[in-house]
Amino acid sequence: MWLSNLLFRCRRSQNAMFFTGVLIGMMVFWILDARRASEYLLVRNLDVYKDTIAYQNLRNNSGQRHVERTVADELKEKIRVFATILTTPRTKLSKAIHVKETWAKRLNGYMFVSSEEDKELPSIRIEGLTVDIQRGCHKAEGYVLSRAALKLIAEAMLKEAPGCRKRGGSEDVNLGACAEAVGVQMVDSLDALNRETFHPFRPSTIFDRTYIDRVSWIHYYNYFPVKTGLDCCSDHSVSFHYVSPRDMYVLELLLYHIYPYGIAKGVEQYDSPKQVNQTQEHLSLKK
Repeated sequence: MWLSNLLFRCRRSQNAMFFTGVLIGMMVFWILDARRASEYLLVRNLDVYKDTIAYQNLRNNSGQRHVERTVADELKEKIRVFATILTTPRTKLSKAIHVKETWAKRLNGYMFVSSEEDKELPSIRIEGLTVDIQRGCHKAEGYVLSRAALKLIAEAMLKEAPGCRKRGGSEDVNLGACAEAVGVQMVDSLDALNRETFHPFRPSTIFDRTYIDRVSWIHYYNYFPVKTGLDCCSDHSVSFHYVSPRDMYVLELLLYHIYPYGIAKGVEQYDSPKQVNQTQEHLSLKK
């Protein structure tokens, strides 16, 4: 009798230890996951993804004055930019069409990449593309690659060369690692005043130091110390991340349609191709 009682207590003790271990493991996972989730929600800003706005047809309205349009057209011919924009069928009406009507039309060309072909966007279908851009396919504010650099990276990823992951992980981190592995020369994107030109947050977020300090990954991955407030952004900033469709139209309005009275932008000095070339040469000599 006493032996059976002893065995029962041992089994009960082992069961208790097992369930205690499971409970501790669950608690540790919950704590770590809660921190990760809180940071994810901080940068995800649910209103960005739930924001809806009616389609605005701005196709034939550049908003720029003639002299500014002339400069833009001249630069567009000298430095050609083609964008590959990742999207999904379910975000066509909530995001893609608004991209098409705002910043995409400023490029020399663009192509949407999706899991389904769509001639209206247009988009092409990539086999096996099932990853939602909100959760991994489009984590960065974009990157600029020369044609030669893109060729090197693409060929290395197809061959799964050392340092170049073909799938899995974070796409933006993988691309940077592969670029370094194949010897692509990295270019410092800060302006002359050491201000960022590519921004991993929406414009309003970058002004809030308290908010930025709560997002730990940006301080880990950003090569330079993160600046906020009026010192956050270059006058010639290229891109922002987490921009909602509504904010795309707001930026379109502020950048291309509103001109405060009495403030001259000084673009008249570039009213001919010759002067554009002279200015570019001058800037090159200064560097």
